Amino acid sequence: MRNKSGIEYLEPYYENQKKIFFSYISKENVFGFARVPFYATSDTYFLHNDGKKADYLFLIAYLNSKLMKFIFYAKGLEIKRSKSKLENEIPIISYENLKTQKKRDNYNIIQKLSRDLIANSLQDLEKIELYKRDIDKLIFTFFDLDEKIIKDLISKYYSV
Repeated sequence: MRNKSGIEYLEPYYENQKKIFFSYISKENVFGFARVPFYATSDTYFLHNDGKKADYLFLIAYLNSKLMKFIFYAKGLEIKRSKSKLENEIPIISYENLKTQKKRDNYNIIQKLSRDLIANSLQDLEKIELYKRDIDKLIFTFFDLDEKIIKDLISKYYSV
């Protein structure tokens, strides 16, 4: 909703829409997901999709993956990053653009694990770590990458 001067009021969006949020001030990139109204402090950003259809289950798994940790380090998008830079420089995958059934199956499994992880996010921490590990393996497989090579690159060039 915009006023006469063209200023867009985002409050209705944040109250009524699914959303991905993250903290501006954080040692790690940790993204959350909410379906319900969410009011945040000034150091919390929301990613919104400008009315485009978004696959939140895949996206939240992808954003919290070890691969994205590498991309954030490589692109300099870690702590105190620019929100617009973050939104414009993250490579996003669309299910419709997947060429093989294997990729689509992998994508669907990542969605399911993400759904399970969200549903169990306040449960057994050991189980949560298993979900995260499985999602990371699937994300690396999805992009035909070797997890060990990425891990070695992170520790060699981007460790703090």
